[in-house]
Amino acid sequence: MGELIHMLNALYEYKVKLDEPEEGEYKPKTKLLDARMIAQFYDECLQQAERTEINPKLSRKYKKFLSQTVQANENSLVTRLDESKRNVYMRESSRLFEGQPEQKEMRGNLARIVNWNLENLKRESKDQTWIILTYLIYQRLMASPHNLDLLEIVSHKRLPNDFRQVVWKLCLVNKPVSNEYRELFLKSRVLTISQFDIQITKDADMFVRSHADASAFTGNMFFAIKTILSYFEKKLNRILSDYHYLLCIPLVFVFGNYDFMLKVPTELVGMYFTIVDIVKGFDPLVDVVVKHDEKYDAEMTDLFMNCVHLVDQELTDKIGVLLDLNKPEKRTLLVLLVKRFLHSLGFEFLRLEVCLFLWDQIFMKINRNKVEVFMAMAIAFRLVKSSILKCTSWDQVIDTFYKSAKGISLQNFEELYVTTFKNYNFYIYQLSIDQE
Repeated sequence: MGELIHMLNALYEYKVKLDEPEEGEYKPKTKLLDARMIAQFYDECLQQAERTEINPKLSRKYKKFLSQTVQANENSLVTRLDESKRNVYMRESSRLFEGQPEQKEMRGNLARIVNWNLENLKRESKDQTWIILTYLIYQRLMASPHNLDLLEIVSHKRLPNDFRQVVWKLCLVNKPVSNEYRELFLKSRVLTISQFDIQITKDADMFVRSHADASAFTGNMFFAIKTILSYFEKKLNRILSDYHYLLCIPLVFVFGNYDFMLKVPTELVGMYFTIVDIVKGFDPLVDVVVKHDEKYDAEMTDLFMNCVHLVDQELTDKIGVLLDLNKPEKRTLLVLLVKRFLHSLGFEFLRLEVCLFLWDQIFMKINRNKVEVFMAMAIAFRLVKSSILKCTSWDQVIDTFYKSAKGISLQNFEELYVTTFKNYNFYIYQLSIDQE
């Protein structure tokens, strides 16, 4: 636990310094390391250790020590044991070697070689150390998911995209869905494709071009979006809504540099289902097509207006002038706008980089509260306040918000978001950490 806290605390500051090269400094291109390459790195270290002069001498001492241990127990000769028992016996016998001078010398020899290779990697690219650290963090937290609340240490901060990938993999993992998709895919890819696949492809292309920079999306990324949505439609047997497309675009963008994840998006399919479930946590009636009752509208209205009140009283008064929220038909007008923001987790209105910051904060929360997305919308309203105050009708407010919210910068949104959530305690965390 202490090691994880220390590593997480150091990661953010390390990456910030890493991304700021000194004037005139050449910054080499990052080499991405996956699990296979990490394993290969350590195998190479072991092979180099075996080739050193000191290793044969130490190995002979180790084998001699082990032989003496075996001979001391003639009733359990290794040669008489089956393979599984032999492995257990060898492992238990090896533990007797722990603490011996020869064992420490062997470990020291290997450690020197590993450190030398790491220094070699840093000379090739400074980012290698960062990549290895993020990979190790991912492996440690995957092995102990009960410690995911430690991610609060890096909350309210901008995450580099490679670390964002680690966080999203940890927080959105959905093995049952991913495994089900994999099994169907291995049987026949046809089993994962919707009958409306062609139309989904066209719609996905339209949504990407209207809500993001299409030039940043490769053919593999478009393919992944279509594949995820086609499987989602087939599994749920329902026509896709706008928000289904909008939720898929940021997800694929974040993992856009991993072609192997895009071509067969097994992991991404599971993550996408998790994101849809998160939306349902904020609005349980998201997929209900019948008219909602007045109690639902009143709850949605109260949540948003209370958040606006915390952010800016003048905006609260302005909305009250344009809409008489005591009348159900007027509340419905506000709810329709709130739902559009809520169901897309803000992406329909905000720039992609702002949306990714917001999603980071939502996904890292262990104890989610439906207030967060309402508060994010209130913050967006506050940042376009000057334009909204000029409106003379609710229709103008809607048009203004759609047009102006895309102009909100990440810096402005981040500053107001951090300030707002620092001043108001919306969550109860297992850890009490000063965000300063």
